[in-house]
Amino acid sequence: MKKSDLLMDQLENIIEKEQVNPSQVSDVHLESEYQRVRDWVNGLKTH
Repeated sequence: MKKSDLLMDQLENIIEKEQVNPSQVSDVHLESEYQRVRDWVNGLKTH
């Protein structure tokens, strides 16, 4: 299973279990991804 497929399965499970609005999950995921990319870019700057 690809990482993206696993992530989508996890998101679907969260949405079903918690009965949250999908846009709320997207906001949380977007913030997490932003932090990850920002950390990666900052790591590149030190080289």
